[in-house]
Amino acid sequence: MNEEPTHKQSTLDTSTRLAYERTYLAYERTYLAHERTLMGWVRTAISLISFGFTIAKVFEYLREKHGERGRFLALGP
Repeated sequence: MNEEPTHKQSTLDTSTRLAYERTYLAYERTYLAHERTLMGWVRTAISLISFGFTIAKVFEYLREKHGERGRFLALGP
């Protein structure tokens, strides 16, 4: 009972294969989008942290350079 595949069966196999490939590519695209989003959050967090350190160093420099006169520029004693 080995029958040759008909045109309809061959089209079904092709459409099934194409559907699988599209689904797989959609999964990969979604995964890469999630990674890009995570990297964006990490980049933003690192930027904010480094900006905070920079501001702290500026105030420390002003306190050292101006002493009590520059006290209003920096927080703390």
